[in-house]
Formats: sequence, structure tokens, C-alpha cells
Amino acid sequence: MEIYWSDKAADKDVYVLQCGSEACAKGHQYGPAVRDHYLIHYVASGKGVFYVEGHEYPVGPKQGFTIFPGQVTTYRADDYDPWVYCWVGYDGRTAAILTETIGLTKDEPVFHLDSEVDPFERVRRMMRAASEMRLGDMAMLGGLYQLLSEIGQGRTSAHEELDTRYYKKAVWYLEGNYQRDVRITDVAAFVGLSRSQLFRVFRRASGLSPKEYLNVLRVERAAKLLRATDLSLEQIALSSGFSSAGRLNVVFRERYSTSPSQYRKEIHQAADGDQEALMSDE
Repeated sequence: MEIYWSDKAADKDVYVLQCGSEACAKGHQYGPAVRDHYLIHYVASGKGVFYVEGHEYPVGPKQGFTIFPGQVTTYRADDYDPWVYCWVGYDGRTAAILTETIGLTKDEPVFHLDSEVDPFERVRRMMRAASEMRLGDMAMLGGLYQLLSEIGQGRTSAHEELDTRYYKKAVWYLEGNYQRDVRITDVAAFVGLSRSQLFRVFRRASGLSPKEYLNVLRVERAAKLLRATDLSLEQIALSSGFSSAGRLNVVFRERYSTSPSQYRKEIHQAADGDQEALMSDE
């Protein structure tokens, strides 16, 4: 058995507390016991049973289970084909939010993970990082986020409709690349759909075409810059992904029914009015 325990750092958002691996003996049991942190086990081979809050969960290869702080849990290796597993424990101010975000809940503590990177190898890397004096905690945290993201992707894939996953993937791409000269064919290729398929996915999910959605992203960015900066219209256009101030003007009018210049003027006049009212009250 290999194991690593770090020093607690309760002031951190998330930190790795322990990680390790074990080839269990037949019938090996841990618990009933309570943990004060989050603990994820991943089974590479063999099988066993996870017991928590009156429920019994058989767990086998490429599956795992999650222990939440304060839960009384027991887990027991099979009498004939005992499991080989690795584990990672973590905690911190935002650990609960992180765990919920990836879809791990007390009602559904068991997950399936078919990862390109063997979780055992990932944990071994985390342990090697822990043995190094410089930036070991940072490397372990990176490994934890990688593992959790893969668990989350697997759970999302199992619960979401295919169109929703395509839509979210496309939106992620557009939100990160709207300032560039994005072609819808590039988005479709990234998602793994044809242009016409992507169009139908967007229409069903948002009522907009991919191009219309992209223009909304760009014009909202431009509006924010008009409100918060003194940049020229040309600078705002280029910062928002438009090819020119003229193109910005066309799209902006379609969404706001006014020009960018008039929009900025009205925003500033409203702000000046609020400031005068505040001063008169004083």
C-alpha cells in the first residue's frame, strides 16, 4: 500500500489531503467509520461493496465511490475477487461546491470512469509530486482537478442529451474565441458536427443560429466596454471581435435600437444625473 498525507490548509479553497493505492486482501473491510473530508476511491480491478446510510452499492472495475464528510461508511472487498483501488482525499472552503459541480452527490455516490489516463497513474504522479519539496501541493492539486473533471464529464455524458452536450461545447468554444475571426465551420468541426447539424442544435437550444449567438456575445462585450471605458469605437469593435466600427454599428443597432455612440452618451448622462442627485441629497 502507498499513501500520502499532506498538512491541512483550511484557509485554501481546495487542497489535497491524502492519496494512495492498495491491493486489498480478500474480504478486507474498512469501517464503519466517519471522515472529516471528501474521499474518492477508484477501482482498477476486482470488486467489493460500499455501504452508506442504509444503502448497499456493488462497485467493480472502472467504477468508484465518494465518501462525504460526516457520513458513516463501510467498504468491503469481495471474498473471491478483491478490489485494487486508489484514492484521493481533499477538502477546503469550496470543496463542497466543486463536488456538487461535477455531479457527485450523497444520493448518487457511485460513478463510472473510463479515462484516457489511468487514474492509478494519475495518483502515482500526484504522489511523486508530493515527495518533491518545490510546488508539490500545486502539482497534486492539478492532478485532483484533472481527475474530478474526468468524473464530471462522464457523469454529464450519462445524464445529458446529446444535443445539450454539443450545444454546451459549441458555446464554450464561442465564448473563448469570439474576439477572433471565427467561422461557423470551425465551430462545427470542433464540436464534431456538420454546419447544418450545428445550426439545428443551436436553434433547438437557444432559438438562435450559431452566427446570431456569436453576434450577441460580441455586441454584449462591446456594450460593456462602452459603459466602462473611453476606448474609441474602432478599438471597441476590434476588442469585441468585429472587423470594423461600421460593422459594430450595424449589429449594435439591431440589438439595442440605437448606435454605440448614442448608447455611450445616454449611459454617461444617466451616471452624471445619479451623481448630481447624490450630491444634492448630501
